[in-house]
Amino acid sequence: MAAPADNLPLLGRRILVVDDDELFRTLVLRTLETLGAHAQAAADGRDGLHTLMGADFDLLVVDLRMKEMDGLGFLREARQIWPWIGAVVLTGYATPEACHQLAAVGVSRVLEKPLDTAVLSHAAVAEIEAAARRAATDAGSERLRQQLRILRLMTEPALKVQTLPQALRGLVAGLAAVVPAAIVGVLGIEDGVPALILHVRESVSPAFAAAVRQLVADR
Repeated sequence: MAAPADNLPLLGRRILVVDDDELFRTLVLRTLETLGAHAQAAADGRDGLHTLMGADFDLLVVDLRMKEMDGLGFLREARQIWPWIGAVVLTGYATPEACHQLAAVGVSRVLEKPLDTAVLSHAAVAEIEAAARRAATDAGSERLRQQLRILRLMTEPALKVQTLPQALRGLVAGLAAVVPAAIVGVLGIEDGVPALILHVRESVSPAFAAAVRQLVADR
């Protein structure tokens, strides 16, 4: 593969920007895109975690102070699930205490606002390369990535709905896509009432489907 052009150091890289300041967030997005990145935005930490469940990223660019889940809380949660992912903090509050807390979750690249394109570009490239080295030395990281892809496939339909029955239908449809079984079922409880959803992948007799429903209900 040819190396990226010097003026596109982030060519093809997938970067998630997490910042609750819409104007600054847009500025960072546009800057990363001019450097060749595929950039996506999240308005706070909770939104960022939800976005991470739906796609793979090479790098996180994160603000520290946000109204909902702040940057430190977001990075703590993100690093527990995606320990290999790179992270750069871009903040106006890079206090020694904040840097110490970030170091505790493995984040050492902390940049001061306002945005400096050259500094951000250098830090992003360096962090992506460091993250790739970490992943290469961790034999379990690719297995974990695959497990997360399967989990994403299973749960994504359920995350897009509002009610438990809808969520169960989405979850069972996701499970059916990865589980080699004629019938896949999910049992949930709503207001103390069991809710059983079955997804039939292959033609089965009504008696067999009824027997599966009774078996799951009995458990």
